[in-house]
Amino acid sequence: MSRAPLQARLEAALDSWREKHLPEKLKSSLEVYLGDSQGRLYPSPDSAQSSQYIYQIASMTKPLTSLAAILLWEEGKFQLEDPVSDYIPEFAHMNILHKQSRTKGLPDVKAAHNKIRIIHLFTHTSGIAYPFLHKGIRAISQYLGGTQIDKDLAAHQSYWAELPLLHEPGEGWTYGLSTDILGRLVEIVSGKSFSQFLKERIFEPLRMLDTGFSLAESKWPRLAPRWHQGTLGGYMSQNQRSPRAYTYTSPGGGLYSSCEDYAHFLQMLLCQGIFDGKKIISEKTIPFLLENHIASLTVQEEQFPFLEEVHQFSLMGMRHTGPTPQYPLSQGSLSWLGSSHTAFWLDPSQDLFGIFMSQITPFPGEDVFDWYKELQLAVYGVL
Repeated sequence: MSRAPLQARLEAALDSWREKHLPEKLKSSLEVYLGDSQGRLYPSPDSAQSSQYIYQIASMTKPLTSLAAILLWEEGKFQLEDPVSDYIPEFAHMNILHKQSRTKGLPDVKAAHNKIRIIHLFTHTSGIAYPFLHKGIRAISQYLGGTQIDKDLAAHQSYWAELPLLHEPGEGWTYGLSTDILGRLVEIVSGKSFSQFLKERIFEPLRMLDTGFSLAESKWPRLAPRWHQGTLGGYMSQNQRSPRAYTYTSPGGGLYSSCEDYAHFLQMLLCQGIFDGKKIISEKTIPFLLENHIASLTVQEEQFPFLEEVHQFSLMGMRHTGPTPQYPLSQGSLSWLGSSHTAFWLDPSQDLFGIFMSQITPFPGEDVFDWYKELQLAVYGVL
């Protein structure tokens, strides 16, 4: 069946969305990409909306890290219930933040009873927080010296293991450094650097040629413009930083990528692990990846105040329980986002994925999330 009628309807709907919602100065650098198991649906290759921009995708790095780890799980290199300390000994004896009292200006801690297991790193149920999201953890992080871009993943493990947990592993959902630790596990069980493993096992097979932790100087002109929303609502251009290579290659948020590259990753998931005729991951693993893996726990709204629906969590990101009138994604859809306002969704039941790319600060931006919500409503209105 021809896809042309659907593509024409999507183009009309998204052109209308763009005119209605986006500030004029942002239209050329805010990119939307829609696709299905056959490939691109929007924009058409010759469209004015088709660009070659490269974006800092921040936490949209995380699903790719999860894929890297699950490839090794498929090979039997570890089990999901294995204690993390079997591979990274620094995490053998963890403490939990004790909020009621303080000693020497730092919060007190108490010993954790549960072990952090590898499944907890995938699902952010380890209790390990991002210091910038929690005042008590931030104070201890500053005392310990914080994350340092001139140190590699191995050097960060002892520092991260000294940070207290927010709760017993497996008994709560906390957004944080779990995926970065998962990246170190990939290094240990594969015997390769994290960046090399991603390149060989994911980026090259998926033809993600513009994705990496640093960019060749020849690609710097393709970096998407950065914008800052002022307190009065206007958008001001920001100077784009040169993408120098850091020793710290963050598995939780360090990648650059493009719409086209990320689309190859999402298309592979819709195609049951196959891309360009090559098997990347087992077909039977895909539904397992996308299942809810946090039982009766839910993503905490206070950590993501812009969420307006209950979310479960898969091995790759948020799992939607909808659809709802304001959030049309089908039940079982996957989504995630990045702190420069990049985002994606994957809806297997509709054979559809969507990518939204921008470089706008600060995060979260109420306007941008409204645009993203209206984008999804426009797309599903066509379907």
